Amino acid sequence: MCKRLISSSTILLFYLLVYPNQGFTQEVNSNDKKTDTTSRQLEEIQIKKTRSLVRQQIDRLSYDVQGDPEHNTLNGLDLMRKVPMLSVDAAGQLKMRGSTNYRILINGKESGMMAANPRDVLRNLPASAIKRIEVITTPSSKYDGEGPAGFINIILMRRASDGYNGNVRLAHELPTGGPSLGGNLTLKSGKFAIAINGGADRTSTPETAERYYRQTFGSIPEQMENNSTKKNNSRSIFGGAELSFEPDTLNLLTAEFSPYSGYNKVYNSRLFELNEGNPDFSKYLLDARNKYSWTGMTAGLSFQRSFSHRPGQLLTFAYRYVSNDNPQVNHVDISQQINSHLTSFLQQSASGYKEHIFQGDYVRPLKSLTIEAGIKTILRYNSSDYKRTQSDTSLVNNFKNSSPVFGAYNSYHYRIGAWGIKAGYRLEYTTMHGQYKSASQIPKTNYFNLIPALSLMYNINMGSSLTMGYTNRIERPRFYQLDPFADRSITNILSYGNPNLKPALSHHLELNYSQDSKTTFSANLSYTLSNNLIQQISQYDSTANATITTYANTGYDRQLKLYLSAGGKLAEKLGWSANGLISRVWLKGTIEGRHLENSGYNAKMSADVTYTLSDLWKASGSFNIDAPETFLQEKTNLQFYQSLRLYGDLVKDKLNLSLTVNNPFTKFRYYERNLTGFDFKQYYRFQSYNRSFGLSLSWQFGHLESGVQKSKRKITIDDGR
Repeated sequence: MCKRLISSSTILLFYLLVYPNQGFTQEVNSNDKKTDTTSRQLEEIQIKKTRSLVRQQIDRLSYDVQGDPEHNTLNGLDLMRKVPMLSVDAAGQLKMRGSTNYRILINGKESGMMAANPRDVLRNLPASAIKRIEVITTPSSKYDGEGPAGFINIILMRRASDGYNGNVRLAHELPTGGPSLGGNLTLKSGKFAIAINGGADRTSTPETAERYYRQTFGSIPEQMENNSTKKNNSRSIFGGAELSFEPDTLNLLTAEFSPYSGYNKVYNSRLFELNEGNPDFSKYLLDARNKYSWTGMTAGLSFQRSFSHRPGQLLTFAYRYVSNDNPQVNHVDISQQINSHLTSFLQQSASGYKEHIFQGDYVRPLKSLTIEAGIKTILRYNSSDYKRTQSDTSLVNNFKNSSPVFGAYNSYHYRIGAWGIKAGYRLEYTTMHGQYKSASQIPKTNYFNLIPALSLMYNINMGSSLTMGYTNRIERPRFYQLDPFADRSITNILSYGNPNLKPALSHHLELNYSQDSKTTFSANLSYTLSNNLIQQISQYDSTANATITTYANTGYDRQLKLYLSAGGKLAEKLGWSANGLISRVWLKGTIEGRHLENSGYNAKMSADVTYTLSDLWKASGSFNIDAPETFLQEKTNLQFYQSLRLYGDLVKDKLNLSLTVNNPFTKFRYYERNLTGFDFKQYYRFQSYNRSFGLSLSWQFGHLESGVQKSKRKITIDDGR
């Protein structure tokens, strides 16, 4: 008996010496009246290592959402603030390495709702529904040539075991924002599985102030001042379902359907004053009621075939249909006119697009080489129908545009020792054609592009790697850049698209170093060169007495960027992460036959800290700063964002509560744009609520019939990796 006690004590002392900070927890079964010491065995011990949140791969960076301690309390948009190379500005706009010119994918596929309204969709998507986020900075040949800044791929959670699992999140934000509801549910039984997600929100913004000021320097100098108040409310709803049927281990059929809709109502009251030294030269009051709506859907079918004799070999065929409609109605009332002869009017437009996508892919793995090949066809149709009544019925027209894309690719991924090489090419052929209702046509143009892609990765050791990449990217004009519809709800300030835009090609080169140890660190250096760039240009039309903003293929863009990211633990209970971007921009363009240049530095920085208060509760804080941005004709102002959050479990691993205060030190934020033309200057400033308070509840539920085996004794190693 003494020997047995000594032996047991020795085993216990060994574990306490090796793992001094870990303890044992043993389940006690009340039905066990006695313990049979002769047949008792040491129970299985599971060694668990805290996983790294950030993983560098050969052509992308991957963020492990499920490993983030806040994933049960955040929404998708707030989560993006924590992902390296992504940022969310003070207005809620998502950016990738400081750019808004990227593409968002869901499980590697394009999504109509993400293209139409990403901010609201991400705001209603619980972070717990996301498995990981991939930031693809050097897309391989498998991906479309579009998306100059790259791709953001959101991988949603999927459960493989029989049973069900889900999450519901309810949130409310004051004084801006409003209630929102989002959730997801996964069901699986045998060969069938279904994953459902959805969300809805209602947002309202109390009255805020705006100001436009323009000064012209022509033969008759003029000043325009526009002071206004603005408020809005919006509604949005989205949903999605993915069904799968696996008749056997080699075949998989999936179907998806994702509808969405919403609207935003904006109310403006604007006082315009135009003068040549006389304050009453021209004056009027404009009251506008604008409604911007969106509705659409994504639907698709796919078939995947595996091969038993060669694991990893795949053949896939897929079809997807995407539609989006954006009707707009502007009610504009003019009153209190002095030396002005404007009339009230109603303006309507109905724009939208439809896409049919056909794709086939083949993957063939060999010993150290993986070969990928595929074809893809995108049949894309855009249309815009607009009219103006009650004042000028001549402003009526219809515009249609088609731009089918035919592509084929071949890619090779080779691994040898510490090296990984991914190389390939993509061929894309595009036809662009537009036509007005008046029968006037835009000349048909064809484009053929050969897009190379090369990525190299060297694993320096177990915790660090070096990657290099080069690729070309195509910027095809978006429909809002082509659409000639002019929103006239703000008189004297007009904007519309240019149907004659052509695609632009950019060259992208990057170098990345990543280290994963107790402190994670990555540095990304990139250089982008774009010719025939699609740029927004503004000029003053003295005849219409208006600032005209449109798009043109003009000049070039050079950008040199350095992105730094780091994270780790300052103490056992205190974690931190930080991201920073500094870039140098050179821009050139031609407007009205005259040459224009601009250059400057752009910078962004964010930092997050998380403190563990107890086993169930944590507190976190974040800080973001965006330095003024430089464009061809414009420059913005400095922006700040702060957030404090207390979150934890009301019921462990089931019911989570989060309390948030954003920007507690300032009530309003002011966003400014200074625009400079050859014969005018324009200043724009709008006010928005900065301080807000939020509350969210998240409920996790589920039951898995297959029963995940759990160890009764666990040893956790947390070395910060």
